[in-house]
Amino acid sequence: MACSARSTGGNDMKNNRLSLVIAPLLAGILLGLCACSTTPVSSRVPGYLTTPKGLLLMSQDGQCWRTAEWRPALAIKLCDPEVVQAREAEAVAKKEKKKEEEKKTEEEVVQEKGEHKGIEHAGYVFVPEAEQALLPGAVAEAAAGAATSPGPAAAAAATATAKKDIRYRNEVVFAPLMLNSDTSFRFGDDHLTSEGRDAVTEMAGIIKNRHAQDLKISVVGHTDRVGSGKANLDLSRRRAATVKAALIAEGIPANVIEAGGMGSSMPVTQADECPNYLVKCELIECLRPDRRVEIKTRGRMENGMKKVPVESRIELPRPLQETVRQREERREEMRMVCKAG
Repeated sequence: MACSARSTGGNDMKNNRLSLVIAPLLAGILLGLCACSTTPVSSRVPGYLTTPKGLLLMSQDGQCWRTAEWRPALAIKLCDPEVVQAREAEAVAKKEKKKEEEKKTEEEVVQEKGEHKGIEHAGYVFVPEAEQALLPGAVAEAAAGAATSPGPAAAAAATATAKKDIRYRNEVVFAPLMLNSDTSFRFGDDHLTSEGRDAVTEMAGIIKNRHAQDLKISVVGHTDRVGSGKANLDLSRRRAATVKAALIAEGIPANVIEAGGMGSSMPVTQADECPNYLVKCELIECLRPDRRVEIKTRGRMENGMKKVPVESRIELPRPLQETVRQREERREEMRMVCKAG
Protein backbone atom coordinates (compact mmCIF):
# COMPACT_ATOMS: atom_id res chain seq x y z
CA MET A 1 0.00 0.00 0.00
CA ALA A 2 2.88 2.34 0.79
CA CYS A 3 4.28 1.87 -2.72
CA SER A 4 0.90 2.62 -4.25
CA ALA A 5 0.59 5.83 -2.29
CA ARG A 6 4.03 7.00 -3.35
CA SER A 7 3.18 6.25 -6.95
CA THR A 8 0.05 8.41 -6.80
CA GLY A 9 1.98 11.22 -5.29
CA GLY A 10 4.51 11.07 -8.14
CA ASN A 11 1.76 11.31 -10.80
CA ASP A 12 0.32 14.37 -9.06
CA MET A 13 3.70 16.05 -9.21
CA LYS A 14 3.99 15.31 -12.95
CA ASN A 15 0.53 16.71 -13.64
CA ASN A 16 1.37 19.87 -11.74
CA ARG A 17 4.53 20.35 -13.77
CA LEU A 18 2.59 19.94 -17.08
CA SER A 19 0.06 22.47 -15.91
CA LEU A 20 2.82 24.93 -15.13
CA VAL A 21 4.15 24.53 -18.71
CA ILE A 22 0.81 24.56 -20.60
CA ALA A 23 -0.81 27.42 -18.69
CA PRO A 24 1.67 30.12 -19.83
CA LEU A 25 1.37 28.92 -23.44
CA LEU A 26 -2.41 29.19 -23.38
CA ALA A 27 -2.17 32.57 -21.73
CA GLY A 28 0.23 33.78 -24.43
CA ILE A 29 -2.09 32.65 -27.22
CA LEU A 30 -5.05 34.38 -25.59
CA LEU A 31 -3.06 37.57 -25.09
CA GLY A 32 -1.94 37.46 -28.73
CA LEU A 33 -5.52 37.14 -29.94
CA CYS A 34 -6.59 39.99 -27.70
CA ALA A 35 -3.76 42.15 -29.06
CA CYS A 36 -4.94 41.71 -32.70
CA SER A 37 -6.75 44.66 -34.24
CA THR A 38 -9.18 44.51 -37.16
CA THR A 39 -9.62 46.87 -40.10
CA PRO A 40 -12.99 46.70 -41.86
CA VAL A 41 -13.05 45.79 -45.56
CA SER A 42 -15.93 45.42 -47.98
CA SER A 43 -15.51 41.66 -48.34
CA ARG A 44 -13.16 38.78 -47.71
CA VAL A 45 -9.71 39.49 -49.11
CA PRO A 46 -8.07 36.66 -51.09
CA GLY A 47 -4.66 35.80 -49.70
CA TYR A 48 -5.27 37.31 -46.25
CA LEU A 49 -6.90 36.12 -43.02
CA THR A 50 -10.25 37.72 -42.29
CA THR A 51 -12.99 37.25 -39.74
CA PRO A 52 -16.23 35.50 -40.74
CA LYS A 53 -17.68 38.96 -41.28
CA GLY A 54 -14.93 39.88 -43.70
CA LEU A 55 -12.72 41.92 -41.34
CA LEU A 56 -9.00 41.89 -42.09
CA LEU A 57 -6.97 40.38 -39.22
CA MET A 58 -3.80 42.24 -38.28
CA SER A 59 -1.11 41.68 -35.68
CA GLN A 60 -0.23 44.06 -32.90
CA ASP A 61 2.48 45.52 -35.16
CA GLY A 62 -0.05 46.27 -37.91
CA GLN A 63 1.02 43.36 -40.14
CA CYS A 64 -1.62 41.44 -42.07
CA TRP A 65 -1.85 37.71 -41.68
CA ARG A 66 -1.32 35.95 -45.02
CA THR A 67 -2.89 32.65 -46.00
CA ALA A 68 -1.17 29.79 -47.78
CA GLU A 69 -2.71 30.90 -51.10
CA TRP A 70 -1.10 34.36 -50.93
CA ARG A 71 1.02 35.44 -53.92
CA PRO A 72 2.25 38.85 -55.15
CA ALA A 73 -0.69 39.19 -57.54
CA LEU A 74 -3.07 39.16 -54.53
CA ALA A 75 -1.18 41.83 -52.56
CA ILE A 76 -3.17 44.87 -51.44
CA LYS A 77 -1.76 48.30 -50.64
CA LEU A 78 -2.95 48.29 -47.01
CA CYS A 79 -1.03 45.12 -46.18
CA ASP A 80 1.87 45.00 -48.66
CA PRO A 81 2.44 48.49 -50.13
CA GLU A 82 5.95 47.65 -51.39
CA VAL A 83 4.74 44.57 -53.25
CA VAL A 84 1.89 46.54 -54.82
CA GLN A 85 4.25 49.34 -55.83
CA ALA A 86 6.63 46.88 -57.48
CA ARG A 87 3.74 45.18 -59.26
CA GLU A 88 2.41 48.49 -60.60
CA ALA A 89 5.89 49.51 -61.74
CA GLU A 90 6.24 46.20 -63.56
CA ALA A 91 2.85 46.73 -65.26
CA VAL A 92 3.90 50.22 -66.39
CA ALA A 93 7.18 48.84 -67.73
CA LYS A 94 5.33 46.11 -69.65
CA LYS A 95 2.95 48.71 -71.09
CA GLU A 96 5.84 50.90 -72.22
CA LYS A 97 7.61 47.89 -73.72
CA LYS A 98 4.44 46.96 -75.59
CA LYS A 99 4.18 50.50 -76.98
CA GLU A 100 7.81 50.36 -78.11
CA GLU A 101 7.22 46.98 -79.79
CA GLU A 102 4.09 48.30 -81.54
CA LYS A 103 6.00 51.38 -82.71
CA LYS A 104 8.85 49.21 -83.97
CA THR A 105 6.34 46.94 -85.72
CA GLU A 106 4.71 49.94 -87.43
CA GLU A 107 8.12 51.20 -88.54
CA GLU A 108 9.00 47.78 -89.93
CA VAL A 109 5.68 47.62 -91.79
CA VAL A 110 6.29 51.08 -93.28
CA GLN A 111 9.74 49.90 -94.35
CA GLU A 112 8.23 46.75 -95.89
CA LYS A 113 5.73 48.89 -97.81
CA GLY A 114 8.58 51.01 -99.11
CA GLU A 115 10.54 47.96 -100.24
CA HIS A 116 7.53 46.56 -102.15
CA LYS A 117 6.37 49.90 -103.51
CA GLY A 118 7.93 49.24 -106.90
CA ILE A 119 5.23 46.78 -107.90
CA GLU A 120 2.06 48.84 -107.88
CA HIS A 121 -0.66 49.64 -110.40
CA ALA A 122 -2.11 52.79 -111.93
CA GLY A 123 -5.83 52.05 -111.79
CA TYR A 124 -5.72 48.81 -113.75
CA VAL A 125 -3.73 45.64 -114.20
CA PHE A 126 -2.94 43.57 -117.28
CA VAL A 127 -4.14 40.03 -117.82
CA PRO A 128 -2.99 37.72 -120.63
CA GLU A 129 -5.82 36.02 -122.50
CA ALA A 130 -4.84 32.65 -121.04
CA GLU A 131 -5.50 33.97 -117.51
CA GLN A 132 -8.86 35.63 -118.14
CA ALA A 133 -10.78 32.46 -117.27
CA LEU A 134 -9.15 32.48 -113.80
CA LEU A 135 -10.55 35.89 -112.87
CA PRO A 136 -13.63 36.23 -110.63
CA GLY A 137 -16.99 35.94 -112.45
CA ALA A 138 -17.92 39.49 -113.45
CA VAL A 139 -14.36 40.52 -114.24
CA ALA A 140 -13.74 37.38 -116.25
CA GLU A 141 -16.88 38.04 -118.30
CA ALA A 142 -15.87 41.65 -118.89
CA ALA A 143 -12.39 40.62 -119.96
CA ALA A 144 -13.78 37.92 -122.23
CA GLY A 145 -16.19 40.46 -123.73
CA ALA A 146 -13.34 42.83 -124.39
CA ALA A 147 -11.52 40.02 -126.17
CA THR A 148 -14.31 39.58 -128.76
CA SER A 149 -13.88 41.40 -132.06
CA PRO A 150 -16.64 44.05 -132.56
CA GLY A 151 -15.51 44.96 -136.04
CA PRO A 152 -12.48 45.85 -138.18
CA ALA A 153 -12.50 49.56 -137.31
CA ALA A 154 -12.94 49.04 -133.58
CA ALA A 155 -10.34 46.27 -133.59
CA ALA A 156 -7.84 48.52 -135.33
CA ALA A 157 -8.53 51.31 -132.85
CA ALA A 158 -8.13 48.90 -129.94
CA THR A 159 -4.87 47.59 -131.36
CA ALA A 160 -3.54 51.11 -131.80
CA THR A 161 -4.54 51.99 -128.21
CA ALA A 162 -2.93 48.83 -126.87
CA LYS A 163 0.30 49.55 -128.71
CA LYS A 164 0.23 53.11 -127.41
CA ASP A 165 -0.25 51.83 -123.85
CA ILE A 166 2.58 49.33 -124.28
CA ARG A 167 4.91 52.00 -125.62
CA TYR A 168 3.90 54.41 -122.86
CA ARG A 169 4.27 51.82 -120.09
CA ASN A 170 7.61 50.09 -120.52
CA GLU A 171 6.62 47.74 -117.71
CA VAL A 172 3.18 46.39 -116.93
CA VAL A 173 1.68 45.07 -113.70
CA PHE A 174 -0.07 41.72 -113.97
CA ALA A 175 -3.19 40.71 -112.08
CA PRO A 176 -2.07 39.81 -108.54
CA LEU A 177 -2.14 36.20 -107.44
CA MET A 178 -3.59 35.61 -104.00
CA LEU A 179 -2.93 32.52 -101.90
CA ASN A 180 -5.75 31.74 -99.47
CA SER A 181 -3.98 31.26 -96.13
CA ASP A 182 -6.79 29.29 -94.47
CA THR A 183 -6.57 26.59 -97.12
CA SER A 184 -2.82 26.81 -97.70
CA PHE A 185 -1.62 26.97 -94.08
CA ARG A 186 -2.69 25.58 -90.73
CA PHE A 187 -3.94 28.23 -88.33
CA GLY A 188 -0.95 30.12 -86.89
CA ASP A 189 1.52 27.98 -88.88
CA ASP A 190 3.86 28.75 -91.78
CA HIS A 191 4.11 25.30 -93.41
CA LEU A 192 2.19 24.79 -96.65
CA THR A 193 -0.56 22.19 -96.71
CA SER A 194 -0.86 19.84 -99.70
CA GLU A 195 -3.51 22.19 -101.15
CA GLY A 196 -1.16 25.11 -100.61
CA ARG A 197 1.71 23.38 -102.38
CA ASP A 198 -0.55 22.59 -105.35
CA ALA A 199 -1.70 26.22 -105.46
CA VAL A 200 1.88 27.54 -105.45
CA THR A 201 2.76 25.10 -108.24
CA GLU A 202 -0.15 26.46 -110.28
CA MET A 203 0.94 30.02 -109.54
CA ALA A 204 4.46 29.27 -110.71
CA GLY A 205 3.01 27.92 -113.97
CA ILE A 206 0.96 31.10 -114.45
CA ILE A 207 4.02 33.29 -113.88
CA LYS A 208 6.09 31.25 -116.33
CA ASN A 209 3.39 31.39 -119.00
CA ARG A 210 3.40 35.20 -118.89
CA HIS A 211 6.81 35.11 -120.57
CA ALA A 212 7.58 38.54 -119.14
CA GLN A 213 11.02 40.05 -119.54
CA ASP A 214 12.80 41.77 -116.63
CA LEU A 215 10.42 39.98 -114.29
CA LYS A 216 9.96 41.28 -110.74
CA ILE A 217 7.93 39.40 -108.14
CA SER A 218 6.80 40.63 -104.74
CA VAL A 219 5.50 38.09 -102.21
CA VAL A 220 3.75 39.75 -99.27
CA GLY A 221 2.11 37.97 -96.34
CA HIS A 222 -0.91 39.34 -94.45
CA THR A 223 -2.65 38.24 -91.24
CA ASP A 224 -5.80 39.17 -89.35
CA ARG A 225 -5.74 41.34 -86.22
CA VAL A 226 -6.12 38.48 -83.73
CA GLY A 227 -2.99 38.33 -81.56
CA SER A 228 -0.15 40.79 -81.02
CA GLY A 229 1.19 42.99 -83.79
CA LYS A 230 4.69 41.58 -83.41
CA ALA A 231 3.52 37.96 -83.65
CA ASN A 232 1.35 38.72 -86.69
CA LEU A 233 4.19 40.53 -88.46
CA ASP A 234 6.51 37.60 -87.80
CA LEU A 235 3.92 35.07 -89.05
CA SER A 236 3.24 37.06 -92.22
CA ARG A 237 6.96 37.22 -92.99
CA ARG A 238 7.46 33.50 -92.40
CA ARG A 239 4.55 32.61 -94.66
CA ALA A 240 5.86 34.90 -97.40
CA ALA A 241 9.30 33.28 -97.08
CA THR A 242 7.68 29.83 -97.37
CA VAL A 243 5.88 30.82 -100.58
CA LYS A 244 9.07 32.34 -101.98
CA ALA A 245 10.97 29.11 -101.31
CA ALA A 246 8.19 27.10 -102.97
CA LEU A 247 8.26 29.34 -106.07
CA ILE A 248 12.04 28.93 -106.29
CA ALA A 249 11.60 25.16 -106.04
CA GLU A 250 9.23 25.40 -109.02
CA GLY A 251 11.90 27.05 -111.14
CA ILE A 252 11.29 30.78 -110.60
CA PRO A 253 14.67 32.56 -110.29
CA ALA A 254 15.42 33.54 -106.71
CA ASN A 255 16.92 36.91 -107.68
CA VAL A 256 13.59 38.22 -109.06
CA ILE A 257 11.59 37.50 -105.87
CA GLU A 258 11.27 39.78 -102.87
CA ALA A 259 9.41 38.52 -99.80
CA GLY A 260 8.06 40.40 -96.81
CA GLY A 261 5.15 40.69 -94.43
CA MET A 262 2.68 43.41 -93.47
CA GLY A 263 1.16 41.68 -90.43
CA SER A 264 -2.38 42.93 -89.84
CA SER A 265 -1.76 46.47 -91.15
CA MET A 266 -3.58 46.00 -94.49
CA PRO A 267 -6.86 44.17 -93.81
CA VAL A 268 -9.39 43.39 -96.52
CA THR A 269 -12.30 43.45 -94.08
CA GLN A 270 -13.71 46.67 -92.61
CA ALA A 271 -13.74 47.33 -88.86
CA ASP A 272 -17.54 47.36 -88.69
CA GLU A 273 -17.76 44.03 -90.55
CA CYS A 274 -15.97 42.11 -87.80
CA PRO A 275 -16.46 43.93 -84.45
CA ASN A 276 -14.29 42.96 -81.52
CA TYR A 277 -17.26 41.97 -79.37
CA LEU A 278 -17.63 38.75 -81.40
CA VAL A 279 -16.48 35.61 -79.63
CA LYS A 280 -13.03 34.47 -80.70
CA CYS A 281 -14.08 31.69 -83.09
CA GLU A 282 -16.66 33.96 -84.77
CA LEU A 283 -14.09 36.75 -85.11
CA ILE A 284 -11.51 34.37 -86.60
CA GLU A 285 -14.02 33.14 -89.18
CA CYS A 286 -15.12 36.70 -90.00
CA LEU A 287 -11.53 37.85 -90.54
CA ARG A 288 -10.71 35.00 -92.91
CA PRO A 289 -10.24 37.29 -95.99
CA ASP A 290 -7.47 39.15 -94.16
CA ARG A 291 -5.31 36.02 -93.92
CA ARG A 292 -3.61 35.78 -97.30
CA VAL A 293 -0.34 35.90 -99.23
CA GLU A 294 -0.29 38.18 -102.28
CA ILE A 295 2.06 37.65 -105.21
CA LYS A 296 2.45 40.69 -107.43
CA THR A 297 4.45 40.58 -110.66
CA ARG A 298 5.53 43.13 -113.19
CA GLY A 299 7.64 42.93 -116.32
CA ARG A 300 7.78 43.68 -120.01
CA MET A 301 5.02 42.23 -122.16
CA GLU A 302 4.66 42.83 -125.89
CA ASN A 303 1.25 41.49 -126.85
CA GLY A 304 -1.84 39.57 -125.82
CA MET A 305 -2.61 41.96 -122.95
CA LYS A 306 -6.02 43.14 -121.73
CA LYS A 307 -6.80 45.90 -119.24
CA VAL A 308 -9.07 44.91 -116.37
CA PRO A 309 -10.14 46.76 -113.17
CA VAL A 310 -7.55 47.05 -110.45
CA GLU A 311 -9.64 44.97 -108.02
CA SER A 312 -9.06 41.95 -110.24
CA ARG A 313 -6.96 39.20 -108.77
CA ILE A 314 -6.59 35.47 -109.18
CA GLU A 315 -7.24 33.54 -105.98
CA LEU A 316 -5.80 30.09 -105.39
CA PRO A 317 -6.76 27.52 -104.34
CA ARG A 318 -10.07 28.31 -106.02
CA PRO A 319 -13.17 27.66 -103.89
CA LEU A 320 -14.33 24.96 -106.31
CA GLN A 321 -11.06 23.11 -105.74
CA GLU A 322 -11.83 22.62 -102.05
CA THR A 323 -13.43 19.23 -101.49
CA VAL A 324 -16.07 18.44 -98.90
CA ARG A 325 -13.46 16.59 -96.85
CA GLN A 326 -11.11 19.58 -96.92
CA ARG A 327 -13.90 21.94 -95.85
CA GLU A 328 -14.77 19.65 -92.96
CA GLU A 329 -11.10 19.47 -91.94
CA ARG A 330 -10.85 23.26 -91.97
CA ARG A 331 -14.04 23.60 -89.92
CA GLU A 332 -12.79 21.03 -87.42
CA GLU A 333 -9.52 22.95 -87.14
CA MET A 334 -11.49 26.14 -86.42
CA ARG A 335 -13.51 24.29 -83.76
CA MET A 336 -10.29 23.18 -82.08
CA VAL A 337 -8.99 26.76 -82.16
CA CYS A 338 -12.21 27.98 -80.54
CA LYS A 339 -11.98 25.36 -77.79
CA ALA A 340 -8.32 26.25 -77.16
CA GLY A 341 -9.13 29.96 -77.04
